Amino acid sequence: MSTEKNAQQWTTSSDKKAWGGTLHSIDFSWCVDTVHVPELIPGLAKGETCILSAPGGIGKSFFLLEAAVGFAGGRPTVFSPTGTEKPMKTLYVGFQDNEIRLHNRLTRIRRAFPAAARAAIAEGTLEVSFYKGPRPALVVQGEVQPQAVDELRRLCTGREILIIDPLSKIHFCNENDNLQMDLLTDVLCTVAEETGCAIFLSHHSGKGEVVDSDGKKKRGLNSRGAPSVIDGVRLGLYLVPEEPEKRGVGRLSLRWPKVNNGERPDPIEYRHWYGLILPDWWEKTRGDDDDEVRAPWEVDEKLWEVINREKLDDEIAY
Repeated sequence: MSTEKNAQQWTTSSDKKAWGGTLHSIDFSWCVDTVHVPELIPGLAKGETCILSAPGGIGKSFFLLEAAVGFAGGRPTVFSPTGTEKPMKTLYVGFQDNEIRLHNRLTRIRRAFPAAARAAIAEGTLEVSFYKGPRPALVVQGEVQPQAVDELRRLCTGREILIIDPLSKIHFCNENDNLQMDLLTDVLCTVAEETGCAIFLSHHSGKGEVVDSDGKKKRGLNSRGAPSVIDGVRLGLYLVPEEPEKRGVGRLSLRWPKVNNGERPDPIEYRHWYGLILPDWWEKTRGDDDDEVRAPWEVDEKLWEVINREKLDDEIAY
């Protein structure tokens, strides 16, 4: 359906070999029927890139770990009760949390997922990793780093979803420089397309508040740094606090400010419950055989009463 043609290569590094591409064209005579593209979530398919922006400390990492478990289990996910068409080979790479923190969070998340999802993950669909030592910077002050790009390509190869938390740890760029950040998203999108692996990235929202459609000022309705951060990806998401968190309990919503492919979905409402961020319909996803699993807010009310705050904080690390 496509033919490769000669094209001028674009380069950014001093050796003029680090980054380049070729131009492809579409044969119009083939454009008779549409092609079904399975989506992982609305607006995102394999080989595409998504950025989730949220204020610091709101629970982005917890949310993306829940997303990883959902994708690897197949259904449900934090985006949909029906989940994906099948369990997806998923890799979560964290740059800010150590082994104990990730273990405790996953232990808590595991209790909230139904037996079928846990069984699918037991087949090896989920890998959760964390980085030690120098991190692989894809772009350094406008210069693409070939070894780091190769590492990204290695992480994507053979997997269907890669979650990187956060974006700021895989580059040394001026986040306010549109050209540098556009180059960074270009690298990410190209590797995603080459490998057929969807890439999820977490990112901080901008400082200050923005007036929402209801006229109220809220945090989280913008992304930090240059607009090209969002412009360069196919799907942009905002995780927005809807009410102030009190003693570990609050409400959030997921907004869809940029959806290149398809209609923009309605916001999804979540309950923030001592670290976990799950939609209100979550308790309905439990199967008949899930005696162990309950909606977390059913269990944790008693948990809160019998465990002191310091111990609970250490377990949750939200």
